[in-house]
Amino acid sequence: MTKKAATNKSTVTERGATRSSGTRHRSAVTGKFVKASTAVRSPKATATERNAANKVTPPPPGEGVSLSARHLPSDLDEETIERLAAEAEQGVAPEKLRRRGRPSIGEDASSTYSVRLPIDLVTLTDERSAIDGVSRGETIRRALVDYLTK
Repeated sequence: MTKKAATNKSTVTERGATRSSGTRHRSAVTGKFVKASTAVRSPKATATERNAANKVTPPPPGEGVSLSARHLPSDLDEETIERLAAEAEQGVAPEKLRRRGRPSIGEDASSTYSVRLPIDLVTLTDERSAIDGVSRGETIRRALVDYLTK
């Protein structure tokens, strides 16, 4: 039971959903002409209804979850709370803080440069990297230092 409508080039499937083949149609929400997608959509749900179903609304002010209603560990006593509060007030020593991400190459911050290389030069760089057991970037850095310090 497949019908074809000649006016808008869409195909009606057995379940009643339509699949467009690249034509334009008038949006039910805005009333403007839009490009038809190739996705199958149920004609029973409008775009507004689909968006409303996926929307998460926060609780009204003052009606959120209070601290007393949260689940706290049962072995948390006053002494532990006071100790943790004192540690938080003192702060964390900078040497104990770990930086996120890849470690720096040198002491100073490094900058990144993008360079176009021919494929044969990249192949040679990869072969040399495999021999030395280092990364491609390290091989390029070594070659640049050797060239500039001669």
